Amino acid sequence: MSRRTARALIVLAAAIVGVSACAPTPREEADVNREVRTKVSAPATVDVSEMNVPVSLQGLKVYDPEWVVMPQYAQEVYIAPRDVGHALEYVAMSTSGEALWAVERPRSCTGFLVTETSDGRPLAVLLDSHTSADKLAGITATAHDLRTGEVVWGPVEVPGTYSGPGLVFASTPRGVVSEGGQRVALDRNSGSIVAGQSVEERVLGDVHGTLITLNGSVLAARDSHVAGEKWRLDVVEQGWDPQQIRAAVDENAATHYARLTINQGPGPVIDIRDGTILHAAARDMGEDPLTGSVVVLTEDGLTSYDAEHRQLWSTSAFPDTTIQTVGGVFVYVREGETIRVHNVLTGAIAQAYLYDHPGTILVPAHLGPTGAALVFDKNGYVLLITVPPLGER
Repeated sequence: MSRRTARALIVLAAAIVGVSACAPTPREEADVNREVRTKVSAPATVDVSEMNVPVSLQGLKVYDPEWVVMPQYAQEVYIAPRDVGHALEYVAMSTSGEALWAVERPRSCTGFLVTETSDGRPLAVLLDSHTSADKLAGITATAHDLRTGEVVWGPVEVPGTYSGPGLVFASTPRGVVSEGGQRVALDRNSGSIVAGQSVEERVLGDVHGTLITLNGSVLAARDSHVAGEKWRLDVVEQGWDPQQIRAAVDENAATHYARLTINQGPGPVIDIRDGTILHAAARDMGEDPLTGSVVVLTEDGLTSYDAEHRQLWSTSAFPDTTIQTVGGVFVYVREGETIRVHNVLTGAIAQAYLYDHPGTILVPAHLGPTGAALVFDKNGYVLLITVPPLGER
């Protein structure tokens, strides 16, 4: 089996289990090396001369880290697993193309996330599980420093597999997430459980350190490490059914906003800092880290707001329109096989690609604040476009 074929199968398996299961066999676990390595071979560079690279990313070095699921990002570092045959190897890479560290986990342990401690230390939280011949042991979570791989806390027992968004885990039969499982949230500083142990409180998500919970009809937010609420609102007064509210899991979409779903459909986009409802029925959204602007996709089209929640512009969109990513002052949207790009501040159509350049169009999946990016190649695999180190820019 080729490595490309293996990657495709891993991606398919991750999609089937919701990128969250962690149930290795005893034989699988025996081959896993859980020691953090800081000497990691650099990934292969990619020749993109015959590909159509976004104009803003042209001239930059491109790598193929062979990641098999979408990477997570914080503070100029990406991390995701690659398939090494006997295990998944989580590899952290800087936006300048340096492989920082790596550690193995069983192939079934695809759940992971990136967060930050209360003092801003970036963490990669990886799942693990130890098995015996006759049963599955408890699932654990371990937090590594995203830059160095150093263990910051853990392993700590969690009641189930990764559910998200953020440090949220669900107790479920055989490690498969279901709607009925109890959801708990962990403290990002220590790994201890900070929410979800009360039967009255339902944890919706942990959005960049802000816990969003539902108690009856009261939607509330608080910092995971500080007592007291940041804000609250009554969902019934908003016309939302409390039983049908969920939090959308898209860790790379925004830093200051959360999107909820109502009955698995459109739902509100909320500023997690103060509880402002930016839009009540969004299908998707993305925040531009450069300007603080937020682009919301609704049934009516695209609408952009500035950092003070003022509407900047709006335009119509087709029913099949989706947001690919927002960043670098652009929003990339897909309409069928077409990629359209708007300036987030003005709404003007932008020329993101060279019209006369042949080859595969590389579609951005994430645009970082320093100019680095993740893009999809023609097979749907993720490539890393890097920027020079800070002192060389």
